[in-house]
Amino acid sequence: MDNIDNIKHARAWLPDTDAMFSTRGKAPEMPIKSIPKLDAFLFGLHRREMTVIAGRTSNGKSVLSVQLAWDMAKQERSVYFMSLEMAVPRIIERIFSNEYLIDNAELWRGAIKHDSKVAEKYAAFKEKLSKTRLVLSDMIGRTAQDLDAIEKAFSNCPDVMIIDHLNEISGDQNKWVQIEKYLGVIREMAVRRNVALVVCCQVNRASQAEKDRRPQLHQLKGASAIEEKADSVILLHMPSKYDDAANPNDLEIMVAKNRYGATGFGKVCIYPQFSKITDENNVFKEKNEALRHGEVRSDLTIVM
Repeated sequence: MDNIDNIKHARAWLPDTDAMFSTRGKAPEMPIKSIPKLDAFLFGLHRREMTVIAGRTSNGKSVLSVQLAWDMAKQERSVYFMSLEMAVPRIIERIFSNEYLIDNAELWRGAIKHDSKVAEKYAAFKEKLSKTRLVLSDMIGRTAQDLDAIEKAFSNCPDVMIIDHLNEISGDQNKWVQIEKYLGVIREMAVRRNVALVVCCQVNRASQAEKDRRPQLHQLKGASAIEEKADSVILLHMPSKYDDAANPNDLEIMVAKNRYGATGFGKVCIYPQFSKITDENNVFKEKNEALRHGEVRSDLTIVM
């Protein structure tokens, strides 16, 4: 039996429990500073735990996952962002837009070349990015075999590992079987190597026929193993995707599962043009500061 040594009296486990308590304080080790409302529910990201971010297409999964990566990187954490869908240069573009509130439509139109202020911000951003411990990849990590190679590539595993998104994995088996196997491998690695794991996944499209368009735990696309293995599940919902009268900047964040804490609902703001999610009371201060420094076009309108 491989784990026979783990069968022991409760008192023998006290050193491990003491070590766990010694790492805790009034503030989380890895707080989500950019979205305090979400941080209040989760108390940051946690090592050896898996957080799932789920929602329908274009409801903010990638925005949130990229922002979490950048949030942790700015806190001098080592972060590995594994993209199974988006090319790395596009991820970096989103981080730049998020950090400096640069409209991504302007970046599409070549603002780096024709707007000196944007170019200056980009130069500062490159310097800032180079000092982080942020590792990015695309188009690798689609199979459980890839995960083994990725782990061996790191001399020291990162503090945080983010995968966007789970439904892009591939293999010869039934999709549900693939996802269950993949999750088993990646979660075991996170526990063994002391990593905080964040995994994005889609919500089943069939749920769009339901009267209440808010996603539910049972609608996670792929396998019941996602819900079962997750320590926390964050469900994202943009009402404006289904109601023309809704505020286009509203984003509902539902912490539907939280193994060691509270569940609940919070409304925040999403600004796709900046690839940014923020609490309502913060974005206007940020925007006004940016306007004073010439970082955002004065003709942009952010809806309350």
